[in-house]
Amino acid sequence: MTKVTVKTKKVSKQAIIKEWQDFYLKYFGLTIDLSGVKIPRLRKGYDRVIIIAQGLTCNETLEALRKLFNVYTSYVNDDLGKAISSNSRDTTSSYAIRVKDSIEPDQEYFGKSADEADPQGNLGVTLLERLVLELKYFVETDQHLDVEGRTLCTGSRVFAGAAVPDVDWNPHYRRLGVDYDSFVCVFARRGLRSVVL
Repeated sequence: MTKVTVKTKKVSKQAIIKEWQDFYLKYFGLTIDLSGVKIPRLRKGYDRVIIIAQGLTCNETLEALRKLFNVYTSYVNDDLGKAISSNSRDTTSSYAIRVKDSIEPDQEYFGKSADEADPQGNLGVTLLERLVLELKYFVETDQHLDVEGRTLCTGSRVFAGAAVPDVDWNPHYRRLGVDYDSFVCVFARRGLRSVVL
């Protein structure tokens, strides 16, 4: 498994906020004030901060991704918003999370279904968080996440809770895949990305 190893270090809140405000302006055309967002405390291994802007949707993020590379979804009319039945975090206000700075999902959850790993949907990223992470990672590195495995977005549920979204990069087709798995399916190279709030 390919892993990015970054020494845990403190970055000022002001630097993080500015970076994300610039990101939202450049890729979404949004001028937003994120100064009130609470950044989770630094925890060993959880070096990457993701800030989700108030009101941001999966469909808007999908559109931003498609300006940079191919994206395939298995959702009817590519309408991710309509398919999602619940999220553990919503965008009624801007918020921040931390995740591990790794290309693949958290290895300790490989081979576990969403039901086994995160039955309440509070541990893993939402689909929106995973898509924003993909965009941010790509513009920083010109590389993709989940090139060997697949992230189960256990913080979201689709189709009235019967399934969870999943995301990966397919090097053969050179496209991002946004799909879904049954709540109880188990695959060796699929796992969640745990979140620090």
